[in-house]
Amino acid sequence: MTFEKITKNYLKDFQISVTNALSSGAKSIELATRPVVHNYIETIAEHCKKLGSTLVIHHDTNYTKTDRPDWRIEDSSTFGVFCFGDHKSLASSAPFQPTSAEQKQIARYLA
Repeated sequence: MTFEKITKNYLKDFQISVTNALSSGAKSIELATRPVVHNYIETIAEHCKKLGSTLVIHHDTNYTKTDRPDWRIEDSSTFGVFCFGDHKSLASSAPFQPTSAEQKQIARYLA
């Protein structure tokens, strides 16, 4: 499967998950969509491994910690970090705009 197909499938699944969460009255869609996001990250990593990369996904399941990202993808041979992922809730009525606290959180990851 190509990266494009994987991503299109993810976006369809994510939209279904969001729609279901909102229609059931969920105040936040973050927890409802987390499994879909995690599956996407795992699928992308597996795709990259088929192309010769040696990626490792670190997934922090302690959702109360704000000092580290939810996901970190790194190369297991060089320990180079390719991606930090931090799952945020979305508002269906407005584009995503990180809050001041979220911007500080991102800056900590990059320091």
